[in-house]
Amino acid sequence: VGGNTLVPQLFRDHHDILQPRAAPEAFDEKIARARQQLQTNTATVALENIDVSGATLSFRTYADTVAGHKFPTGIPLRRAWLRVQVTDADGATVFLSGDFDGTGRILVNGQVAPFEGQGGPIPPHHASITDDDQVQIYEAVLADLAGNPTYRLLRGAGYVKDNRLLPEGWNPNGVNIPRVGPIGTDGDPDYASGGDTVQWMVDTTGFTAPFHIDARLYYQSLAHRFGEEIFVANTPETEGLRAVLETADRRPDLVGYATLTVN
Repeated sequence: VGGNTLVPQLFRDHHDILQPRAAPEAFDEKIARARQQLQTNTATVALENIDVSGATLSFRTYADTVAGHKFPTGIPLRRAWLRVQVTDADGATVFLSGDFDGTGRILVNGQVAPFEGQGGPIPPHHASITDDDQVQIYEAVLADLAGNPTYRLLRGAGYVKDNRLLPEGWNPNGVNIPRVGPIGTDGDPDYASGGDTVQWMVDTTGFTAPFHIDARLYYQSLAHRFGEEIFVANTPETEGLRAVLETADRRPDLVGYATLTVN
């Protein structure tokens, strides 16, 4: 089935233009099956090592893939990321990383993140996160022959980033590791076969316990940034894609989550 809910949605909602052979209602079933696949056979999230020391709440998230291949897989227009929120006894937000808006753009402090626009920075892999403006995004970003980021598949000669979750049994000494191995994860001993652990440190000064932690892993079959970059081409095809995406639900799909309350 796979995890793509966007393309079936486009076929369903623009049936007259795209003219697929299946009836519109068939794509509702496809979307439902894709979401079931994402939530039952893709990845899980766990909260570990929770500790409160003074005004610091620390914990770990562990994202564990069961897909049997890198997640996300396929051509590098897909991404997954962690949305982690901590709230206090009154429901006030203490910390929020990885939030997103109604169009699937990742937000930082309530604003569209700089890395979501054309020519923006490439968000790094994080072994630990201490600030709301840091977001753990699992993705592959192509590099051209000069080593610069590119979003045109025919110009891809390697990667500037590839921290997609590794499948269980991944061997760092296996065949073709220089070509297929992770990029940008050096120095993170908890990024390994089967999943990734991120250490979170949250300043709780001025807030009241108990604290509620909500960690969620989301998947997006067309990263907002990727779309923005291909629209630069300004061809009839890219403009047609832009037109159908304007009315599409581009919010990411939930893959897994974990919650916990700590005093």
